[in-house]
Amino acid sequence: MAKLSGGPKNIGLKSIGFGSLVLAPIAAGVLIVTLKPAAKMVIKGSVLVGALVRTAVAAAVTTVKDLAAEVKAELDADGA
Repeated sequence: MAKLSGGPKNIGLKSIGFGSLVLAPIAAGVLIVTLKPAAKMVIKGSVLVGALVRTAVAAAVTTVKDLAAEVKAELDADGA
């Protein structure tokens, strides 16, 4: 009778490895289906936040330009 290399203690580890190899694609499929809505929510939220940031920056730039124009007008009035 042929003897297994490593003995019976190695059979359990090999079984676990084979089981992991077989179950990994199934688990990955379940995770993808489960996490896809969450990923979409994160992306949607980042797009909305990006739009809000662009609006806030545009408002800040306009305010700074208006202040700069007022200061320039005051300096021109004082210098004239």
